[in-house]
Amino acid sequence: MRSWRRAIVAAGLFCCVACRDEPEVAAVAEPMPRRVVMISIDTLRADHLGTYGYPKETSPVLDALASEKGVVFEETFSQAIWTLPSHMSLLTGLYPDTHGVVHADQRLAPDVDTLAEVLQEQGLATAAFTDNGFMAGSFGFSDGFEVYDDEVELSNPEAPRGLERSIPRIEDWLDCQLDSDFFLFVHTFDVHGPYESPLEIEESFRSEATETEWGPEKAYLDSLEKLEYLHLDDYRSLEDLIAAYDAGIRHTDSMLGRFFQALRDRDLFEDSLIVITSDHGESFLDEGVTIGHGTFLSQAELHVPLIMKFPRSRFARQRIEEVVESIDVMPTILETLGTPESSWPTLQGQSLRPLLHGARQSWDSLAFATHAYSQTWAQRTPDWLYVSPIQPWIVDGYLINYLEAQDPGAVIERLPRGDQLYPAGQLTFENQAPEHPALVGAFQKQIMRWKRAELRLRQKVAKAEQRQGYHEWEVDYLRRLGYLAPSKD
Repeated sequence: MRSWRRAIVAAGLFCCVACRDEPEVAAVAEPMPRRVVMISIDTLRADHLGTYGYPKETSPVLDALASEKGVVFEETFSQAIWTLPSHMSLLTGLYPDTHGVVHADQRLAPDVDTLAEVLQEQGLATAAFTDNGFMAGSFGFSDGFEVYDDEVELSNPEAPRGLERSIPRIEDWLDCQLDSDFFLFVHTFDVHGPYESPLEIEESFRSEATETEWGPEKAYLDSLEKLEYLHLDDYRSLEDLIAAYDAGIRHTDSMLGRFFQALRDRDLFEDSLIVITSDHGESFLDEGVTIGHGTFLSQAELHVPLIMKFPRSRFARQRIEEVVESIDVMPTILETLGTPESSWPTLQGQSLRPLLHGARQSWDSLAFATHAYSQTWAQRTPDWLYVSPIQPWIVDGYLINYLEAQDPGAVIERLPRGDQLYPAGQLTFENQAPEHPALVGAFQKQIMRWKRAELRLRQKVAKAEQRQGYHEWEVDYLRRLGYLAPSKD
């Protein structure tokens, strides 16, 4: 049940930590194991996967899972366009403005329950393996996890990274959980820029890029110092750069194939709920202004994949066309596991299971996103994507500084102006707001109602806290990922 928007539901090393000796109990009936594996592939655009219509073979493993055993949610809308607030929404079921972790110096308030905390209270073993960055446990992500592995080795350039580092550790942890219920969260930056993948995969994808050259946009992109982390001079064209991004998807897909086999080898695959998603996408001048993410609320950055394989392949081979949100994942998991609603925390997401049972006419296909730094809000409906205006003082005070623009005028010339209205699902930036003033007015009113509801709920939810300062190695790593300005030393 919903109000105008959403109903609020009230309600080795690792073996030492997780392995338990428990007495055997004679079972009257064999219960369904309660096992959840959530995989977040950072910076993965939905429309660059084969199951979402991409023509290049970037994702054979995920495509097979989706077509044979999974449910594909075709229109999943993320709540933010950078890692920290988006993942916090995914793991709390709350919009960014509600959980409050919308700036890089904030951490989740201890009083806000995460998915891991709820499942831990329900008796599940909990573990997370992540590439750190804005997923460091110190932001509050480690709350509820018995194991939170966010170690990153930067001093040794030959050390395994991403899933190559995490999967052996995950396998060790799984060996201790063969008879346990568990929640396993896996996060990787393997697709995130700078785009790096094994040489043979990268060469294969880049060799398919046509022999084009950079156009006039190259000089403009070079003027945005923030993009130095992408090493644009190493690519002969925008298409060549996109090919390197696609290679990272293919590498990640192959690593997931290895991971899925590890689950099968331990008889953990069929009975597990497996969720594959992302926190946000990646723009390649789709909006005409920049490459990367975290700047604009746009289709390229907000449309994320969501594939779910339910235990014993229930609901397999469904494709859900309704608009859903990342915050819907948490209540879907809780309902699938049979978690009593009395133990649910306050949520703004809604379980997706009614859609799987065919109750689609009653589904309210609305989704919302926010970007605290640019002070913009977006709403997605089945037909439209609306984005509120970027105010002039934001352009000068945030955007120009964020992009490190040498020529602010060049950025301002490319910016969309006023209210933005685009056909849903289309990567077009021909703003149709002037042609639909009444529709724009309706969106403005609904955004205002949503913000007021956020304010009322925020007063009931603990405020985000100040995070501790960054370690030097964290600063270096965030700079490598493009989140901090290049060092001028």
